[in-house]
Amino acid sequence: MKTYLVCVYSLVMLARATPAQPQTAPMSRQAVISVESPQPGLPILIDGNEFGFTPLQNFSLPPGKHEIAVKRSQPESWLDFDWVEICSLAAGDTVNFVAKFQRGYSLNSTPFDAEVYVAGVLQGTTPLVLRLPEDEIAPVEIRKSGYQSEFLQIGKTNAGRAETRLYAVTLKPEQNLVATREFEKAQRSFQVHRQRRLSLAAAGLSLASGITAILLKDKADHWYDQYLTASVPEQRERFYHRTEDYDRCAGIATAVFEASFAVSFYYFLKSTRE
Repeated sequence: MKTYLVCVYSLVMLARATPAQPQTAPMSRQAVISVESPQPGLPILIDGNEFGFTPLQNFSLPPGKHEIAVKRSQPESWLDFDWVEICSLAAGDTVNFVAKFQRGYSLNSTPFDAEVYVAGVLQGTTPLVLRLPEDEIAPVEIRKSGYQSEFLQIGKTNAGRAETRLYAVTLKPEQNLVATREFEKAQRSFQVHRQRRLSLAAAGLSLASGITAILLKDKADHWYDQYLTASVPEQRERFYHRTEDYDRCAGIATAVFEASFAVSFYYFLKSTRE
């Protein structure tokens, strides 16, 4: 009985000491990848988790979409980027990845919103962070309608020294655009002076018609007083007609004053807006 208990105890302890083997899918249901980089020993991240260092050989992954990244060892600038590849793997795939790092260059222009071309291919509009492979020099054209294009050689020099990472260019207007702008400027200046002259002329007419209206109104009041005090019917009728005539003229002068004042104010506002 004692020997039996010892055997049972030994079997239980052996079962505890032996870890359970994970249930893995057959290799035919997996995808296999390899990752290399120009510099060995760089961290490899798969779907955000670190899985070793370059070079990584024959690493099994389940089928599906995965993000594979290789981190730089010592970035020179915030414009340098890690290598990232998003891929869709199927069961049985064998894929070899070579991490090729890129360098970033900040491009800006005055005026902004200029088109940026690399080897004739549009990359975007300024301001733009342009990504180029390391150790590559690329011809860059900055183009905007109505302006002369700027041409740059961006990338590392043959000696391996990094060029500037920030580029700010000022585009020069084309000659016909300069002439057009000068003509438009002269036209605007002429319009402003013309509107100011019209405003001053209308203001003068407004002042003169206002004074005239006041004087005519005084005359109309004078003859109306005469009409009220006259006792002879013929005089009363004459004074009354004169009052009407001066009132009518005063009304016309007042209308001219109001219209000329409005015109003067309109051209004054228009000249200030120009």
